[in-house]
Formats: sequence, structure tokens, C-alpha cells
Amino acid sequence: MERAERAALQICAVGVGIAMIGVAGPLAFPEAPKIFWQIIVLIGALITVGAAALLIYEYRDLVRRKRMIPAIGMIVSGVLFVAFAGWYFWPGKGEKVAEASPLDGMIQISCDPADYPAVVPQNRMYELQLNNRFMAATEGGASISWTLPAGTPITTRDPHTSPNHGWRFRITNFGKIAVINAAITFNIEYRKGDEVLKKSSATILPVFSLAPGDFVDVYAMNYSTEAVAVVTIPPTAQGFEPGGKTQETFKLITPFLNGASIGPFTLPKSPPAPPPQAPTPPNKQGKK
Repeated sequence: MERAERAALQICAVGVGIAMIGVAGPLAFPEAPKIFWQIIVLIGALITVGAAALLIYEYRDLVRRKRMIPAIGMIVSGVLFVAFAGWYFWPGKGEKVAEASPLDGMIQISCDPADYPAVVPQNRMYELQLNNRFMAATEGGASISWTLPAGTPITTRDPHTSPNHGWRFRITNFGKIAVINAAITFNIEYRKGDEVLKKSSATILPVFSLAPGDFVDVYAMNYSTEAVAVVTIPPTAQGFEPGGKTQETFKLITPFLNGASIGPFTLPKSPPAPPPQAPTPPNKQGKK
């Protein structure tokens, strides 16, 4: 194999490789613009065609033309391989990546350990009641919302039926526009040691709206006495932009912690029973 022939085949291999990067790119980086990968495929195809032209020029004389057919066949096979691979791997209509939403990157969910509040806070407050004993297989918890005025004392919780310590998930709008009728679904796993007892989810209901700078607190409490509840913060949520008529799925800001593990509810120990009192001896009567 002569130097020009070797160079042409190397250029062909480079062209096919660049085209394959353009074919596989949408699978690895679906957020990148589609036109970007199409340009890469076009560049790879042009390089491959250029290598074919170089080989045709190299094999222009009749003496060496017998080697032209297998070399051109390899190039054509490479081009067809790229074309059919693109046909197979390129996302179809049913696999289109969701378009960017104006609500992307506005809301963040943070979490930290917290006791159940004694009074209703200024912002809206939810309780996410977690229990692996819910009847429905897909249900992992129920949410309730407090609508009492801020500062209203919350009825003292019975330590025998309700946990007082859990995790607070704060949903904050850091954007410049409001989010209307937001709905957030947390994924939940119930674990006992290394065993996963149940996988489920729970949606914060009713839906809520957040003006710029506002936040909502969700207090997650584990009512299960046998399992650890692992709550995962979702990457997306649903809601409407102001004036919008279609519900959008938008991306949340990546949190510092992606969730929390909440230990099982421990019933308080009953105080020990007092020791029985010794019987009082009858009064002794003196002899007359």
C-alpha cells in the first residue's frame, strides 16, 4: 500500500468516525440542538467523500485500477453504515426531547432535618405523611395543607400516633416570573435494612402557586414503625407560566442534597409502673 493510498484510507476512517459522533450525539447529549449534530454528520460525510475522490485520482491509471474497486467498496460501505446507523439511533417523533420551558431553572427544593412546627408559618405549609402500609401499591404517602392564618397554634401532636421529627423540604422560586398551579411528585422507597419493601410516589396536593421569591414548606413525616422512608427530590415539576394555557414540565435547580432518609416512627416508651405498696399492718390494740 502506497503512501497516498494509506493517507486516503486514514482520512476515510476519520470521516466515518466524525459522522458516527454526530449520529450518537443526540443519545448522549439530548439537550444539544439537533442542527449541531446534523452539521457534524455532514462534515464527516464530506471528509469521507473527499477521501473517495483522492482514491479515484490515485487509481486513475489502468495498471492500478484493479485495486480501486475494493477500496471504493470499503468507503461506500462506511457511508452506508453511517447512514443506516443514523436511521436506527436518531430520535424519532415519539422520542423528541422536551423543548426548553421558560420555567426551567427557577425553582429549587432544599431539605434539612426539622421538627414539626408549633404554629402555622407565614408561608404555605404542607405535611407529607409517609407510610408503607397504604392500601394502593402506587401510593407512598398523603399530603395535607394547612389553611389556617399564620401564627395559629397547631394542635399538640400525640406522640403515640404522630411523629414530631422529620425533614423539611422547602420549595423556593428564585426566578423572575410566577409559577402557577405547580405540582411536584416525590419518589419514595421504604427500606428495611438492605430490603426494599415498597417503591412508590406522592404528589403534593392541592397544587400551589409561587411568586418570585416565595417559598412553600413541606414537612415529611414517617409514620411507618418498621421501615426507613427514602424521599428523593425530582428533577422536574409541572406548572403553568403566567397567562399560559398549557401545563409545562420544567427543570428544577439541582439541589445540594437530592433527598433524605427518614427513620421509622418510634413509639415513646411507657414509664415503668410504680412498685406495689406494702400493705399497712392493722393498728395494734393495747391490752387493758
